[in-house]
Amino acid sequence: MEAIEKGMIPCEHEVIDEDTHYNDRITVALRTKEGLDLNTLSENDNLLVLEGSNRLRLTPKGLFVSDYVMSSLIFVE
Repeated sequence: MEAIEKGMIPCEHEVIDEDTHYNDRITVALRTKEGLDLNTLSENDNLLVLEGSNRLRLTPKGLFVSDYVMSSLIFVE
């Protein structure tokens, strides 16, 4: 309100880290009609790989942090 009263346009600037940027890209993609390209997942973090047209598995790197990967994929209430 103070900025508007002074004739300025209020704005905010957010600096996000690489992980937050990645998570934002994933969540936004899932909300679009195009959805999420699974190749994007494997290319960006190399934790998952798509085999054939319907098998998603952990890579050796993904196995090392499998708890993290699985917690990211499961629904938690």
